[in-house]
Amino acid sequence: MLLMQTTIDAVRAKFPVPALGVFLLRGDSLELAVSGFRKLGEPTPVMTKDKWHIGSCGKAMTATLVARLVESGALSWAARIPDFFPSAHPGYAQVTIRHLLAHRGGIVASTRTIDSGAFWPTLWDDSLDPREGRSRLAAKALALSPESTDFSYSNTSYAIAAHILELATGASYESLLRTEVFSPLGMTSAGFGPAGTPGEVDEPWGHGAGRDGAYVAEQGDNPLTIAPAGCMHLSLEDWSKFARAHLTDASQFLSDYSPLLTGDPGWVYTPGGWGLDVDGTLRHSGSNTLNLAAIRLSRRYGAALGVVCNTEENGGAEAVAAVIAKLWPPPAR
Repeated sequence: MLLMQTTIDAVRAKFPVPALGVFLLRGDSLELAVSGFRKLGEPTPVMTKDKWHIGSCGKAMTATLVARLVESGALSWAARIPDFFPSAHPGYAQVTIRHLLAHRGGIVASTRTIDSGAFWPTLWDDSLDPREGRSRLAAKALALSPESTDFSYSNTSYAIAAHILELATGASYESLLRTEVFSPLGMTSAGFGPAGTPGEVDEPWGHGAGRDGAYVAEQGDNPLTIAPAGCMHLSLEDWSKFARAHLTDASQFLSDYSPLLTGDPGWVYTPGGWGLDVDGTLRHSGSNTLNLAAIRLSRRYGAALGVVCNTEENGGAEAVAAVIAKLWPPPAR
């Protein structure tokens, strides 16, 4: 605990970001540390129980949801695009949900480019039900000819995968994630979109950069249509609960973890929503442009490290990288 607190305090002294938080899980031992303020210019400090936005680190939760539903018999890893979208471009005929989760389905890389940019603003309509948004997004994206089926990172791919779950079960992605992942793991703080009460400093605010480069505090997020790609917030402790469920088979959260932890030969990203290092370490980072998070998870070390910062700007990325460099691989106790 002392090393972690000293580390993030020193990093904030070098990179004056609003706040940093970290969890380090080793076996049954969990350490938490935070430093800084929920909102720059306000006196309220961050606390270990605060809810942080983790961006695309939430992709692993979507993939784990898929695995849970596969094990329940609701669908198969071999489920193909045409099984659920018969009018999709024929180039997707052999693309499975596994390919979607590994970013190898040829799905358009950026949702923002669909219809020459005209479609993206429609997803920001507050009256749009996220499930309907995913239906519209899938129709638009799957009408396009596939891009390369080599690795191509795509938030749209995760939105389509989530809509397949909705079509297979009749339930919304959000309710499925709560029922199949958040609730069984006791992740009571987990939710979607900005954390906290609008206008109140009861949770960390995100911070962008204004025209003069100074921080601008905001409570914002991407449209919930793409929540499966990373619109989750949660406490550090609850994030560690998700990590713990993947550290060993003994958690029995899944009967077979292998589809999540490895890909085909040469794959650098697994169908589990993880980047894959050569030593088997699973990794991810995520940002909604206002917040930044990163995670490392290793069965070899029996450990996981999560780092959060309520900005990506003005040293936010460097601060997160510096914390990881100091605390991973996990130091000897």
